[in-house]
Amino acid sequence: AGGKTLEGLDVDFARQSLLVVALGQCPTGGYAAQISGVQKRGDELFVQGTAYRPRKEDPVTQALSYPIAAAVIEKVHARWIHPEIDDAQGPAAAAGKGKATGPDH
Repeated sequence: AGGKTLEGLDVDFARQSLLVVALGQCPTGGYAAQISGVQKRGDELFVQGTAYRPRKEDPVTQALSYPIAAAVIEKVHARWIHPEIDDAQGPAAAAGKGKATGPDH
């Protein structure tokens, strides 16, 4: 599953990899990250997702935030990782609970 915080994830690093998309420090609440797909091609890993940011009219908390999405996937050995992250405006709730999808899911 994807779109979770790191808390509560049970990872068997012998069989699984942990994939994290982090947006870094954001100036307010209302930001969110979502992982929507993962594909491995040869020694390359392609990660699709969305970075949500609030619209000007959205009510947000006035506190720094550090949004992430995390997914436990089948063990991957990749030489290159290609993030393909779209930018979207709207309530962070739109991110919901993202799912990692692809041949391993």
